[in-house]
Amino acid sequence: MSIQFKTKKLFKDLKKIHDSIFDKQNFFDHEVELIVNEFEIKRNDREVKILDNLNEKFQKFTEKQFPVMIEDGDKYCEKVQKEFQESVKKVQLLEKEFSIKDIEKEDSFNKSLKEKNEKFEKLKQETLKERENLKQKLEQEKDKLIAKFEN
Repeated sequence: MSIQFKTKKLFKDLKKIHDSIFDKQNFFDHEVELIVNEFEIKRNDREVKILDNLNEKFQKFTEKQFPVMIEDGDKYCEKVQKEFQESVKKVQLLEKEFSIKDIEKEDSFNKSLKEKNEKFEKLKQETLKERENLKQKLEQEKDKLIAKFEN
């Protein structure tokens, strides 16, 4: 047994030596990890540069454009406010011109006009009925006269 044990130990030692000399997996793993880290650092630096550029552009935009936009907005608000005030004045003039009393007068006039129209329609209907009655009477008289002359 001792020879077998020694042989096993010898093979194990030989394997370790072989692995340390010929197996470079750990080395490659470490090199790949370094390359990936370097790539990520460079990529991160590029992204930071892009973000810095965007930040600078935004700051320039805000410095130049915001005051102009605020000024334009103020001018537009003033214009709208003036137009609104003019509209209010026109409405007030119209209110003075057509006061509530005038509107009430118009309403009462419209009501009386409506009542008069209704009365007129009634009279018209009554007149048409009388006319029909007279027409019928006239026809009857005519028929009577014609009957007298025929006899």
